[in-house]
Amino acid sequence: MIRAEEVPRVNQDLMESWQIAVRGRHAEDGLEIWDLDLPPELRAPTHEHLRSFFCILLDGWMENDYGRRRIPFHPFLSVFHPAGTVHTTVGSRRGGRLLTLEVSGEWESRVAGLVTLPQSPVEIPFDDGAWLARRLLRELQAPEACSSLVFEGITLELLAAAGRAPRAERSAPPWLTRAIDHAHGRFAGGVTLHGVAADVGVHPARLSSEFRRYTGRGFGDYVRELRVGFVKGRLADGDSPLADIALQAGFADQAHCTRVFKAATGWTPGRYRTALRRETRSGA
Repeated sequence: MIRAEEVPRVNQDLMESWQIAVRGRHAEDGLEIWDLDLPPELRAPTHEHLRSFFCILLDGWMENDYGRRRIPFHPFLSVFHPAGTVHTTVGSRRGGRLLTLEVSGEWESRVAGLVTLPQSPVEIPFDDGAWLARRLLRELQAPEACSSLVFEGITLELLAAAGRAPRAERSAPPWLTRAIDHAHGRFAGGVTLHGVAADVGVHPARLSSEFRRYTGRGFGDYVRELRVGFVKGRLADGDSPLADIALQAGFADQAHCTRVFKAATGWTPGRYRTALRRETRSGA
């Protein structure tokens, strides 16, 4: 059994030892924000976080084990962790992307008397966590002179959301992580709600309701987003014909791909690729 004093504390060297890559970082006035790439099949042994932090999965999936409770993470799930949280982490075979926001004790004192922060990890309601995470990521990727004010506002809103979160929030069922993994691994093939439900051993109606409850999206919408994301990546990587990319992504044909891609992005695949090339030539 590991004694408390032997549990390593999280820092950049420890993350690098787990092959976690840093995309971006911002540290100012007691806040520390990390944009991280998780390696395939991440296995992070028992470790401790000295400061309270929010952990927001942007892509892929992972699971934290806190000893008496496990929380499976799906994209844009936000979880508040109090200072001193000890846990292990496992990731999926395709890796993932993670956004964390650490807050100093001074930030907690700022909301004392207004918000009672949970004493154990708690999931932030999706409607609060997801849109705040998107705003945080957008500001981190394109900082401006007023970004510190934006970070301050988002942090206070997240702390308020953590205070409102139910203390006994029901965790996502263990099979939901497997269902999400199936979606990521088979979106380009003939993946169906009924097929995935059969694979994980639940009724399709329950899979549908639980999937929407914990991801904020229907199963079909989620698979569609994965296909659009695949097309974006292929358009950025090379000169493959659009018809080939459409079939590889799981669309019926190029026309089907174009309709869905434009509805999701506002661009046709051809215009999107042209814009990427123009930015590459200009050095953007």
